[in-house]
Amino acid sequence: MRESNVGSDDARQAEHHNAVKSKVERSINAERVLNRSRVAARGSQFLDYAFYLVYGLLAIRLVLPLIGPRSGSGFVRFINVLTGPFHAPFRGIVSSPSVDGGFTLVGQRKTAI
Repeated sequence: MRESNVGSDDARQAEHHNAVKSKVERSINAERVLNRSRVAARGSQFLDYAFYLVYGLLAIRLVLPLIGPRSGSGFVRFINVLTGPFHAPFRGIVSSPSVDGGFTLVGQRKTAI
């Protein structure tokens, strides 16, 4: 009788061990999935930040001619150099009509934004 108790005890321990082991494995898999999703979210946040930065610079480029700064000033040249590669593909898509007073409707910049 004692041997059957020992055998049933061993079976119960093995069953309990397997149950705990499966819970730990599920927890580890959940952590792996969570870490992957965190990395993907960080990448998405970085891309969003980069696009917002480009949009902001293009918006500044759009607003600067409305304010009327000197084209030779350092800040205007800095903004033009930074946004030039993003603005270049849109040159010539939309015309920029101007009037005699020197005012120009900047269609390319609005298209780029």
